[in-house]
Amino acid sequence: MIFKRAVLFFIALIIVIAFFKSDFYNTWFNTKILQMQDPDSYTGVEDVPAVYDRVTDMIGKQAERMSVRERMEMRYGMSYYISEAVDSILKANKVKDPYILFPPNAYLKEGLHYNDFNVPEPAIFYYFTGLQEVWANSPEVQKTNWTVIIESLKNKDYLQQIIAEGQKIIPLYNGNGIVIALIQVTDKQQLGLILDHYKNYNAEL
Repeated sequence: MIFKRAVLFFIALIIVIAFFKSDFYNTWFNTKILQMQDPDSYTGVEDVPAVYDRVTDMIGKQAERMSVRERMEMRYGMSYYISEAVDSILKANKVKDPYILFPPNAYLKEGLHYNDFNVPEPAIFYYFTGLQEVWANSPEVQKTNWTVIIESLKNKDYLQQIIAEGQKIIPLYNGNGIVIALIQVTDKQQLGLILDHYKNYNAEL
């Protein structure tokens, strides 16, 4: 019995050592954990002092950004930044019961070829803000009273159509020919135009 356990232990130990020695693991550890460099440029050759310098430098940079907001921005990027901006604006204006429509991710990737923003899932958005998010295929989409639009600045006709008379667009981001903005949805016709704009794109991750 003891002999069998010893054999299994050494077999497992050999497998673990082989895994940690593999090029695949070394590349993953150095690019994903230590964030050393681009995977395509990583050669797998790194001496101990170089690794130590990289790790201590990374830890130092992480230690400089310790607030909850900074950590969330580092982890979630633009998705958190936009979510927080929407939250701040609506709460500052004391908007009650907002239902916020986001465009489908497929529209951003396929329609706009814009990859710098991933629409958060409703549960994640609620985690960020405590607010209700709806997608174009949501059963509650007709409750939409605010929307985050992510659109090409070239599509001026569409932008003019969905902004009701007298409304102001609240810009959240403007760069690389893309505008991200928050607008109020005031009637079913306006909502219909927005949903029609997304109809050929799946509302999913």
